[in-house]
Amino acid sequence: MCYDLSRDLFLGYPYQLQWSPDSSMVAFSENPVEFGNESDIWLFRVADGSITNLTDDGQTGSWRQETGTPSSNVDYLPAWNPVDGQIYFWRFASQGEYLEFTLGIYRVAPEGGEAELVRDLTQAVPRAALLFEQERYFLDGPSAISPDGQSVVFGRSDLNWKDNDRETRLYLVPADGGETFRFTAGPKDRDPKWSPDGTYVAFIRATPSKDEEENGKKSQLWLI
Repeated sequence: MCYDLSRDLFLGYPYQLQWSPDSSMVAFSENPVEFGNESDIWLFRVADGSITNLTDDGQTGSWRQETGTPSSNVDYLPAWNPVDGQIYFWRFASQGEYLEFTLGIYRVAPEGGEAELVRDLTQAVPRAALLFEQERYFLDGPSAISPDGQSVVFGRSDLNWKDNDRETRLYLVPADGGETFRFTAGPKDRDPKWSPDGTYVAFIRATPSKDEEENGKKSQLWLI
């Protein structure tokens, strides 16, 4: 089976394919970080092959605007909540200045309708948007919902100005309120994945190796 995406509506290729718990649907988005494309949350239904834009704001092309001009909403990194059956995703919008974003977790029903704000994280993780590198991420990507639907763990990237390097740590945010806190020490933690019973979060940590100059950093699988 093969299904086409209209080039008039969808730029690039689908990113972050996420199956629904009952295997009847796949949620995905465009790639707003690497390609700079304005991104929405899309839904593919296996039964009839239909593809629907669930958060269509009427915008296509680049989300980046001239300095001083806010961007449209950029929706990406969908994940299914196994408890309520809704699609949770990240939404950021540039405020027109460098590193000035609004950031939040939203949810939308697969049947459609207005997206609902779950948590506003603009102040909890200021001057940050969830970044990813397509070729490096696997498991669930930079964020994952706990099996009970109550928590979201995500990776946040910060620039280490001293070493001119990007550091990534995992943070945990309760979906229904509560303090967002740092979950891991870093500085190179990524790809969180909850165990089915919610006991552990598995993630990847890159650590310096003795022959780093030749082979780069060594990857380790951690449980917490």
